[in-house]
Amino acid sequence: MIREVNEASAISAFCIGLTLNCILIWLIIRKSPKEMRVFSHILMQTCCADLIMLTINLLAQPIYASDEGVGIVILNGPMRHLGTLPQNLILFIWDNCFFFSFFGFAAQFIYRYLILNRNINISSTQYFIALICILFPTDFVLASILYVAGLPQAGKDKCCSNPAILQLLEWDNGDKIQLAQSAGGFYSIAWIVVSIFITTAYSTIFCCAYAIRRFVKEHIKNTKTKVSEINDQLTLNMIIQSLLPLLAIIPVWTTLISSLFNANFSTVDSGLLQVVSLTLNVLKYSTSLK
Repeated sequence: MIREVNEASAISAFCIGLTLNCILIWLIIRKSPKEMRVFSHILMQTCCADLIMLTINLLAQPIYASDEGVGIVILNGPMRHLGTLPQNLILFIWDNCFFFSFFGFAAQFIYRYLILNRNINISSTQYFIALICILFPTDFVLASILYVAGLPQAGKDKCCSNPAILQLLEWDNGDKIQLAQSAGGFYSIAWIVVSIFITTAYSTIFCCAYAIRRFVKEHIKNTKTKVSEINDQLTLNMIIQSLLPLLAIIPVWTTLISSLFNANFSTVDSGLLQVVSLTLNVLKYSTSLK
C-alpha cells in the first residue's frame, strides 16, 4: 500500500508541478516588465530548481523508514531496477539540489541587496555565472561529504532486519538500502560542517532581508506604493520558502546534540523523533509545489 501511495504522490506532484512551473516560466518570459527584472531572475531560478527536484522525485520515489534506530532510504521508482551506480548518482544529484535550495535562496537575497541597496547593475549572465562558479562547487563538496557519510556499512545494505518493516513495505530482503544515516562518527562530523554552512546561509538571508526592508522604507516615502508592496510580499515569500528545507534538518540536529551530550531518548521520544523526521523529509521533497 505504501509503495502505491508513494508512486501516486510522485506522479501527481510531477504533473501538477510541471504544469504550474511551465506556466510561471511562460509568464516570466512573456509578461514580465523590465522594472521587474530582479524578481524575474529569482523566480526563474526557483522554477528551474523545482523542475529538477520534481524529475528526480519521479525517477527515485524514495521511501523513508527507520531500522534499529537508523534512518534508511529505499528507492521505489523506475531507478529501483537499475544498477547501484545510477541509483547513487540520482540521489547524489538530489543532495546537490537540497543544498542548492539553501544557498540558492541566500544568493537571491544577496542579489536583491546588491541591486536595490548598492545600485549595482548585475546582468542575468553575470548572476547565473556566479551561481555556477560559486554555489555549484560548494553544493558538490557538501553533498559529497554528507552522501559518503550516509552510505550503509558493508554487509548492512539490505532491507531490512525488522520483519515489521518488510511487511509494511511489501518488499523482499533483497532490496538495497541506499542511505543509512545515524548519529556518531564521521556522519556527525559531516553534519556539523554542513550545519556551519547552513547557519551562515540563513544569517545572510536574514541580514539581507532586514537591510532591504529598511532601505525600501527609507527611500520610498509612501510605503503603500505598488513597488513597496511587491517588495515586502516577495521578501516574505522568499523567507518562508527558505525555511521549508530547514524543517528537514531539525531532527538531525536534535539527534546530533543528544549524541554530543550523551543524552538518551526514551522509547516514546525516540519513536516521536523518527515520526517527525520522516514527516519532515516528506515535506522537504514536496516544496516544489509552492
